[in-house]
Amino acid sequence: MYIVSILALIAVHIGLYDHGDSPLMLYAWLLTNIAVLFVPGMAWFVLFGIALQAGALWSAVRDFKALWQKLLWPVIAFGGLGAIAAAVAYHLALWRTWLGLPEQFAAWQPMLTNIGRVLLAVVYRAPLRPGLWLGQLPILGVFLSLMLLAGVVFYARHFRAARSHLLAGYVVISVVLAALGGAVTLSVLVPTLYLIVVAGIAYVLHFWLRMFPRNQLARGAGIAVVSLAVALACAYNLQQYFVAWPHNPDTAASYHYKLKF
Repeated sequence: MYIVSILALIAVHIGLYDHGDSPLMLYAWLLTNIAVLFVPGMAWFVLFGIALQAGALWSAVRDFKALWQKLLWPVIAFGGLGAIAAAVAYHLALWRTWLGLPEQFAAWQPMLTNIGRVLLAVVYRAPLRPGLWLGQLPILGVFLSLMLLAGVVFYARHFRAARSHLLAGYVVISVVLAALGGAVTLSVLVPTLYLIVVAGIAYVLHFWLRMFPRNQLARGAGIAVVSLAVALACAYNLQQYFVAWPHNPDTAASYHYKLKF
């Protein structure tokens, strides 16, 4: 759900910037943001998006001409938020889970240690949780880690862009929520990481093609090497998650409940 939720938020975020004069785009933005609120921890991403797009939201609402357009968006917004508030009030004991917060907050020193562990889990060593992951392998392999670094360089060079602010905010929120140790796990960080990785791959390939604008052999070799590396990384991750992880004895030992049919 985190993959779907974060990608959907990014899609409507970009859509609202590009088509802010479209009433349907605002309704899609509203419905998407309300829908993802049912996923634990996503409320922080929604609030961050609202703060980041306050100007675009106000411009979209101000450009409405028909009366039904001016009346429909607050009905959707307040109706959806009312439904969320009613659900949270009904399950009052689960409000911490809904916000992705732990039962008790750790001191700042263990919190900094947890943040460091989350960052290390991306490229070096993940925590041992056989029910969710294979051993202590990092989230990204060597090639994807290098492409992540290239993506960070790319977005750092274009940090004034709205998309850079969005992805940076998502990374910070994801790291903090994962470090808190509540209902939100490292999986919330994966979609944003892979988007940065994709940008890094495009950045490296663009840099290579720019170095050889006319040498077709070098251009073809660069495209072939990058394509092969991406294919090998995909094959490795598919093998790791769909073959090695479910057949790992530690994974089977972490599940004790058997379904009865």
